Amino acid sequence: MSGEMQFPITRPKVAVFTSSRAEYGMLSGVLDSLEACDELELALIVSGTHLDSNFGSTVNEIEADGRHISAIVPMDLTKGDPRALVAATGSLAADLATVVQKLSPDLILVMGDRYELLAVQMVSVVMRIPLAHISGGEITTGAIDEQVRHSITKSAHLHYVANQEFERRILGMGEEPWRVVCSGEPGLDNVPSSPLYTRTDLCQQLGLDPAGRVGLVALHPETGIPGATNLLVSATKSAISNSSGDLGIQWVLTYPNSDLGNAAIVHAWKELEKVSSRIVLIQSLGRARFLSSLSEFDLLLGNSSSGLVEAPSFSMPAINIGNRQRGRPRAKNVLDVDPDAENIVEGIHWALEFDRSIPIENPYGDGRSSPRITEHIKNVLLNMDKETLLVKRFVDDWNDRR
Repeated sequence: MSGEMQFPITRPKVAVFTSSRAEYGMLSGVLDSLEACDELELALIVSGTHLDSNFGSTVNEIEADGRHISAIVPMDLTKGDPRALVAATGSLAADLATVVQKLSPDLILVMGDRYELLAVQMVSVVMRIPLAHISGGEITTGAIDEQVRHSITKSAHLHYVANQEFERRILGMGEEPWRVVCSGEPGLDNVPSSPLYTRTDLCQQLGLDPAGRVGLVALHPETGIPGATNLLVSATKSAISNSSGDLGIQWVLTYPNSDLGNAAIVHAWKELEKVSSRIVLIQSLGRARFLSSLSEFDLLLGNSSSGLVEAPSFSMPAINIGNRQRGRPRAKNVLDVDPDAENIVEGIHWALEFDRSIPIENPYGDGRSSPRITEHIKNVLLNMDKETLLVKRFVDDWNDRR
């Protein structure tokens, strides 16, 4: 040993918060990139529906991916009324504050517009921890996610957006240009490299006939208008039932997210599964089977952002029902229909005739988002002091933006 003292090198720590299966799948490329970065330390915080057996206990999928989970923060989702969700979010904030104090991250990274993020937002603001946000600047006027997303934007210190349209919106909200990166949507990053099941293997796993037509259903509550979810469920259920018989379509129904109104969707799907051998209900496909479904099945039906974000990369026809995704850019694979059974069936006919041999330009990025996000985070954390990052200047003058 030399007489020179050796000191440990402290790397900036990035805490990533995940609370749902869909968001985790879209974050996986970012997690891989952060784990591979020698200059940064990753801390993964798992909460929300990942820990709920009613939503498939998808924490098991995270562990199966070989991820090291730094902290698990339960959230009570057993009661589906507004007051209970507010209470659960408040309790999550309190528990998350304890976890964050112990982990002591230099930055917290979140994605999307789930109401659980309001708990992370509070922890960031009150405890003065920089917050980075993926997927800001988007518009979804048919859901309360719209309010959550823009609220997170005004609290966040770094922004990673899917395209220049979203970048302009965030700059228009007074954010400093150096804080905003047009990275692309990270959910597209693992699409080219993901191992996909063949149609035969996928159908065998789900108990379906690979020679027959197969449709995937991803429907979530529409929270923007009271009563909209009931209309949505009724029309979609009728269209699925009719097309299963008349068109011979086999349907894979996935569970909705934890938004208010999800119980009505689950109840309707269970009723459909009971009366038809052509219908399979599954809590969670997992990322690999979900992407394989987009590649191998014949159409996507519902109101999930997947129809707009991931489906174009597979030239998968997506029938988007209702207003939940209103305001988001669409590629040529998307057909918008009203929550009316007849309109939905017409959309299904359109999807079955869709020419999937034509490549579709995806408005959400080029599949190289994660390295851009990681590189920007690294440069900021290694070269900027905390106070400079925390203190945000509101840019009023358009000329100051560039």
